[in-house]
Amino acid sequence: MQHVLRIQYLHVDGFIDKLIWKLIHSSDSAREAACLLTDLHRGSAIGFTVPADHDVYRRLQRALVVPVTEGDAFANLCMVSYFLFSGGQGQWKAFLDSTCKFSISVLQRNHAAPDWALIPCTDSMRFIIKTSMWFDVLASATLIRRPKFLEVLRSLYGPTTAVYGGRPELSMMGVMGCENRIVLALAEIADLACWKDGCRRAGRLSVPELIRHGQDIETILKSTNDNDHLHGFDTEKSR
Repeated sequence: MQHVLRIQYLHVDGFIDKLIWKLIHSSDSAREAACLLTDLHRGSAIGFTVPADHDVYRRLQRALVVPVTEGDAFANLCMVSYFLFSGGQGQWKAFLDSTCKFSISVLQRNHAAPDWALIPCTDSMRFIIKTSMWFDVLASATLIRRPKFLEVLRSLYGPTTAVYGGRPELSMMGVMGCENRIVLALAEIADLACWKDGCRRAGRLSVPELIRHGQDIETILKSTNDNDHLHGFDTEKSR
């Protein structure tokens, strides 16, 4: 599993290592999903495909509807990786959407803004939410859909709304090694592609409006303080 963690999360450190091990040892669903993913990596390394454990898969599907624990949510993220490493075939989208729904519900629970939820929540829950954000952005770019976390990302990292301020709890660097503004820009690009596709299908695509949206994304990319982002990365790595 230690080898798989380094492949799954390139920027994983001892701190995140401990979080994941705790989830695996405290949740049956997290442990079973992690074992499936580990078996797949092991099989790929020696040149054969590991057959699916259908009993485990059926149990994990029951958790897919609405994850109720951090372990269930982490199990779903493992299953997303399992299907993607298997060639992208299977229900990876359903597992991801379920975890995104769970993460968004945590952010919206009795909190006026997402930063109010991220800062005080547990380290493991924060890791799950940030990983869900990252997977959602990449999936949205692939599927040409509006990211589920778009409004959350705009609130956290938008040029006029950003509340980052060097807080490691709000930084994407320690988990995915990607600056906050880049994560937001990728989400906006996915949303713009979705908007463009919908307008073109409806026969009402406006090129000037498309250009304005593109300029807004350029503004996001230019609005950064590298020292702050690096500080956030170093601080989270040192925790």
